[in-house]
This record gives sequence, structure tokens and C-alpha cells, in this order.
Amino acid sequence: TWAALLMMGGFEVLEDLSSRHTKVLSGPAIPAAPPNNDTVDMEFEESEVTIETPVDAYLEFLPQELRDLVAEIQKVHPTLETVNHYEILGLAPNAVPADIGKAYLANARKFHSDRFGGHDLGPAKRLAEEIFMRMEEAYGVLNNAKERESYDFILDRQAKGLPTDPAVILEAEELFTRAQKMVRLGNAVAASPLLEKVIEMNSGEPEFWAYYGWAVFNAQPDREGRHKAWKALERARKEQPELAVVYEFL
Repeated sequence: TWAALLMMGGFEVLEDLSSRHTKVLSGPAIPAAPPNNDTVDMEFEESEVTIETPVDAYLEFLPQELRDLVAEIQKVHPTLETVNHYEILGLAPNAVPADIGKAYLANARKFHSDRFGGHDLGPAKRLAEEIFMRMEEAYGVLNNAKERESYDFILDRQAKGLPTDPAVILEAEELFTRAQKMVRLGNAVAASPLLEKVIEMNSGEPEFWAYYGWAVFNAQPDREGRHKAWKALERARKEQPELAVVYEFL
């Protein structure tokens, strides 16, 4: 009961009520009760525990199995911001749906609070909760076919060093549309700076490189310009051999 009151801020309320009551009553103040020497002196109170609290302060009171779990928690938690959904669940990118479910259940059992039983893991408990939530997020995405397809697309772009921010991708598309119209109206020279910015923002579209090559060829009619234009068009042809506009510009 005392612990529950402490966690819910009950003592603060009682202290506030007591101070008000004392102002009304006359007579000697009631002395505080002497401390109970039979209580266990804990180094940390539950309400004072934070992620920064040393985990080692709790380890000596835990069974070996939970000590091993705390060690794993400390190893996994720092990687939460860098691993992808497959890695956090220990899966390969081509994992089938059945494997995804099995991996999630195995990890959920490992890091779920039910495994701790009545033991206090201190700050490690909060770390475990964050790991568990991260795994839930990964499972939610990978277990949904549509969301997994979108996520795989993003991972593929990241691996190629391409932008994944929708705002950047849309801005590049809008600039390209403007530049494409200029080229088709016979003003490739004016389109050249726009197309240069387009490939800086999104270098993963072969069509962007094709139009950029043609714009450079028109804007720089010298040996260096022809060489740069040829390289751009060859890149577009290599990445998408069936792109008709490449051969038109070549």
C-alpha cells in the first residue's frame, strides 16, 4: 500500500493536506513517527529509476537467467536506431510470412515483461520495453504484404544511396516535368540547370539521366560536353536498356 501511494504521488497529497490542517489546528505539532529500522534500505527507489541508472546495481539480486537477459538487453538496445525491421527480428530479407511470425513470437517471449516475473530489472526493464515495442513495429510492417512491399522499396533505395524522403522525390519529379517540356519545345539549353538539380536530388531514375545527357550536349557543344552527355546517356541505357528516349538522344 505504501509503495502504491508513493508511485501515485499519494505522499505529496497527504503532505499538502497535512500542512493545510496544521494551519487550522492550534496546539503542539504532532511529532513524526520514528523510522522503522526493520525496512530494507534500497539504493534506488522505484520512482527514481531512469535509463541512466546503473543496471549493475540490480544484477547481484537476480538469478543467472535474468542476468543473461539483462546482458542481452544492454547489447540489443543501442542498435535500435540503426537496424532495419528484418535485422531486429533476426530475419533474412526474403523471409516467408511463416518465418516472420515465428521470429516475432520467439523475440516477444524473450523481451516481454512476463518473463521477468516478480523480479525488478530496474532501468533494464524500460530498455526491454523499448526493444519489445520496436519488434512489434517491425512485425506490424513485415506481416502486412502492402506495407512490406513499400518498406522493401525504401530499403532498396537506401542501399543504392537514393533519396527516400517523399518530399524530395516529388520535388525532383516536378522539376523534371518542367525540364522535359522545355526539351520537347526545343529549349534543352534552358532545361540543363534544372536537370542537373534533378539528378542531384534523385540520381536513381534512368530517364532523368537521359534527358540530362541531351541537355548537356546542347548546352556544352564542346569535347567535354559531348563526353559528359555520352556518359549520362550510357548510364541511362545500362540501367534501363528498353528506355526508348535514350536511343532517340544517342
